[in-house]
Amino acid sequence: MMLSPCRSSGVRTTTFHLVTVWLFLLLGSLNLARLVIAPFSPDARIDTARLEDLTATGVRLLDNIIDISRYPLEAQQREARSKRRIGLGVTGLADALVM
Repeated sequence: MMLSPCRSSGVRTTTFHLVTVWLFLLLGSLNLARLVIAPFSPDARIDTARLEDLTATGVRLLDNIIDISRYPLEAQQREARSKRRIGLGVTGLADALVM
């Protein structure tokens, strides 16, 4: 999983709400290519049960990281813990489709 804090300031163009100076967003990704069962065969498919388990684990992991992280400023800690912004995406979709 990849984690990256993002710094942003200004106005969000979609909703026109003022955004704080420090916007913390923890990002993670799941590799779909690693979830292919019987690759390169007529029975190839994505293991949806494992995908569900990994998704729940990934969300829990990112949420826990918010709690255990040490932030340089108190305002950053309050912002991160009050909003709890996380993003869990996928990678390897093209590879999984080819398999």
